[in-house]
Amino acid sequence: MSGQWGEDIAVEYLAKQGYEVLQRNYHSRFGEIDIIAKKQNLIAFIEVKTRKNIYFGHPLEAVNYYKQMKLIKTAKLYVSSHYSEDYTYRFDIIDIVYDCKLFFRINYIKGAFELYE
Repeated sequence: MSGQWGEDIAVEYLAKQGYEVLQRNYHSRFGEIDIIAKKQNLIAFIEVKTRKNIYFGHPLEAVNYYKQMKLIKTAKLYVSSHYSEDYTYRFDIIDIVYDCKLFFRINYIKGAFELYE
């Protein structure tokens, strides 16, 4: 199951970068956010995409406009129940491409897309 494995790798990577994972697989009626993490005064909503190869495109290309809309709506619900003026919010993508799960490349795109109004 590459999705769960990719999320586990992403959590390890984020910890090494100084992030504290607040929640994994946050669900709402609109969709799911893979990882919600905090670093200093930033809350990052992170979508993780994992692929074995890039024959059908890079993993981050799967986070299209419609997926972004679902993430934004879900993040708004999260913020409505956890809001604090002390934090800024950002949407990130971690894409992972692997070969037999022994060798992999992590690409962390901070601020991958903006909040659409």
